[in-house]
Amino acid sequence: YLLEKSRITEQQEVERSYHIFYQLLQEYGNGIGGGLKAKCQLSDDIYDYIYVSQGKTKVESIDDNEELEYTEDAFNVLGFGEQEKFDCYMLTAGVMTFGGVEFKTKGRD
Repeated sequence: YLLEKSRITEQQEVERSYHIFYQLLQEYGNGIGGGLKAKCQLSDDIYDYIYVSQGKTKVESIDDNEELEYTEDAFNVLGFGEQEKFDCYMLTAGVMTFGGVEFKTKGRD
């Protein structure tokens, strides 16, 4: 658990985070439920997401677009409904986005 948790929040230069993060930004997602990026309110730029852009963002031997298609197929094989799939994608997008949240302390009044 601890190793996997740390993989979300930081990567070494030669590492990449979980593949689903990169899959969400692919073109194939535009045809899923009205567009994953739009529904999950994600930008096109992986560098907008600190948690997933610290290490490698692209691996030549991995086609993230095709992998998203496989992910969608796997959800279907497992019997996930459209809302269940969307909930998984939204949760994943939320984790990606959370890396950009900044907290500021407020002085005591």
